[in-house]
Amino acid sequence: MTWGRLARNLGADSAIVLVATSSEAFVFGLKWGNSMRVKSRASAVLGSPVVTFGSTLLICATAVIAPPPAQARSSDPAATRSSDTLDEIVVTAQRRHQSEFDVPLSVSAISGRSLQTAAITSIKGIVQMVPNANVTENPQGYETYVSIRGITQGDVNAEANFGAYRNGVFTGGHLVNLGPQIDVERVEVLRGPQGGLYGRDAVGGTINVIYAMPKPGDQTNGYVSASYGNEQRTQVDGAVTLPINDRIATRTTAWYIDQGQGDYYNITLHNYVDRSKDEGLRFSTAAQITDPLSFLGTVEYQKNNDPGLRTYAPNGVKNGPFVTSPSETPTTVQRDTDSRLASTQLFASARLRYALPGGSLSLQSAYRDYRIGLTLDQDHTALPPTAGPLVLKQVGAWSDSIKQYLVDAYWQSDATGPLTSQAGISYLHEDYAVGQIYTTSLDTAFLGGFGVPNIGVITGAAGIPNLGSAITTHSFAGFVDLGYALTRSLTITGVVRYTQDDESLAWSQGIIQGATSPPYALPIVLGLFSSQVPTFALAAHDTYRYTSPSVNLQYKLDPHVNLYALYSTGFRPGGYNTTVTSPTEIPYGQETAKNYEAGFKSRWLGGRAALNFSLFRMDQYNLAIQQTDLLSTLNFTYLANAGRARTDGYELEAMIRPIRSLTASLSLGHLNSKYTRGMVNADTPQQIDLTGRPLSGVRPWTINAQLQSEAPISSSIRFTGLVSARHESGGAIGNNSDYPLQSLTLLDLGATFTLAGHTEVTLFDHNATDKVIPLFVYATGDVGTNIGRRFGLQVTEKF
Repeated sequence: MTWGRLARNLGADSAIVLVATSSEAFVFGLKWGNSMRVKSRASAVLGSPVVTFGSTLLICATAVIAPPPAQARSSDPAATRSSDTLDEIVVTAQRRHQSEFDVPLSVSAISGRSLQTAAITSIKGIVQMVPNANVTENPQGYETYVSIRGITQGDVNAEANFGAYRNGVFTGGHLVNLGPQIDVERVEVLRGPQGGLYGRDAVGGTINVIYAMPKPGDQTNGYVSASYGNEQRTQVDGAVTLPINDRIATRTTAWYIDQGQGDYYNITLHNYVDRSKDEGLRFSTAAQITDPLSFLGTVEYQKNNDPGLRTYAPNGVKNGPFVTSPSETPTTVQRDTDSRLASTQLFASARLRYALPGGSLSLQSAYRDYRIGLTLDQDHTALPPTAGPLVLKQVGAWSDSIKQYLVDAYWQSDATGPLTSQAGISYLHEDYAVGQIYTTSLDTAFLGGFGVPNIGVITGAAGIPNLGSAITTHSFAGFVDLGYALTRSLTITGVVRYTQDDESLAWSQGIIQGATSPPYALPIVLGLFSSQVPTFALAAHDTYRYTSPSVNLQYKLDPHVNLYALYSTGFRPGGYNTTVTSPTEIPYGQETAKNYEAGFKSRWLGGRAALNFSLFRMDQYNLAIQQTDLLSTLNFTYLANAGRARTDGYELEAMIRPIRSLTASLSLGHLNSKYTRGMVNADTPQQIDLTGRPLSGVRPWTINAQLQSEAPISSSIRFTGLVSARHESGGAIGNNSDYPLQSLTLLDLGATFTLAGHTEVTLFDHNATDKVIPLFVYATGDVGTNIGRRFGLQVTEKF
């Protein structure tokens, strides 16, 4: 079977197809041998049976679960329109409230209103609406692999490649979790490097989740929503804003999401692999303490439980050199360990703002405590150690946590004069605690030929790294942003940010001697595994400094056409690898990017049509590329700064409201991303020259088309129908680009009936055509697919 066929017809909640790197192959199975050749043939793809619900929606002229990004509505009073013109979008892409039309950047804004109607709660579903952006799948439940303009994350333990923000507060770094997208005002996705205004990690762009927040003077309002769908998915969420007095208001949001079934069923443990649960509570307060002094604060707690390994083996998994597990379908998965990812996250932020003549001063702080417990079936089989020679039963237990403290202070001038200014300083402290324990059992009865005495089944454990290992980051940054209107039409803006990161590593790994069973088997365990998991300790300290300049020239040709030219930069700090055999392979350096962009934004037909276009070239330097640990037979890999790349591309966005009840939009993204220099395993027999090859997991073409219709059915009932299609084509899997990706087209449908202006009944159908295909393939031969069809009914009552 060709890899192209393996990458056919991605589903609604999927992004790009990804082959697991060799490091991931180790993380999900410490196996004998290091071959990355995948010999499995994916079985016929699965999913929920097609029922008549989709046809019913089509007959009703229904549509997408998500309206066009360009239609994002803001609750800001400035975001108003007449009934037959396009919405005016208010965003904070430049850290101040502006009309999207006036922002000389590529930005997509998706309204919280559309997300709630669509039953979309994940970053994956949001990014899928953005041109030249996608979320690559990974079976551990992490959603950090966001690719914007071809820049992707190198490893799950590395920092993300995009700046992650909540309400304008940085929440990125290691193990990004933006939480469920419930009761949000909007989500802004900025495309292209944003290092000047947004700092670390904003290489591909930024994602800023802006909550629905209370405002002093608000009246009591809120909503409660309940939905039920296939796969026994239940969701209940709601929010209420309560005024304390005319100067203080609060908003409380809560949610509970429970999915009891899924696409994968484990016949060994008799449970659904992809069952999940997510619940949380958020409390926000806004206060006008005095006329010039205001306060805004948020506390959120989230708890979830997701699949830790969502794969099946169509041709079985080779466990040891002689035994292969039985072939599987998605509904006949055989694992003897329940792989689960359980996490909790506490997030809190507070902001004091003091208004002064000509501007304002703000003091902002944030805290994030994110804890992950991950259990994995490392051998990917239900085979016992007694099944044959060198058959391993392996279980991984991860215990990772992030504690972050952030404080920043900044000045922002009014935007009334020819000169505008912003300036700020910030300090970030992050403690990343890492502990990954791998337990292995084997039967010594089959090892007589190796001189090992037959003492039955023995078990040993290794820490890679041991509990107590940690990475500590101290980051200091300062920025200045100055804009000057040279004429009434021409404005120039310059931003420069200086960042210094001090990172410290306390590391230890090796065989855990007290964990061997029986205790007298320790010499055998050490003899078999100590060469693959060498014991060592390492203390390291590295400093990374980067200056991020950007310059923007904006020219308003007339009130309806806005031209801009942009030079911007971004960086991602260096870090430390895990699962390596040599301490010299642990550190790696920072990546940087330079972006050259020109574009225009325009409005036509009296505000009923819009056309935006951007053309860009981006150069990436010191790319962290995965290398094979040639001293290991357990498929270890590590990141090394061994490459450069160039991406040329463009984005076209168009929208039209030809009549009052109908809105159509189209976005087109194209990327030509290639390594200009790159090497894997340099100066070894396994050397691979990447020069001229496409970047891993980058789709050259992305197209989004949406159609929305609104019409009254009666004096008390209003109908809204939406249809959305996403098309992706081109690209390759893996650094070696040997496996091309085939084209895919996704379809989402939805219909909402609004009763008496406050009750909404929504029918939604995600991945309506039930396109399900493998998205990645492990070295072990098992594959993971996108999520199948999800449909259901949602009822929302607003007050």
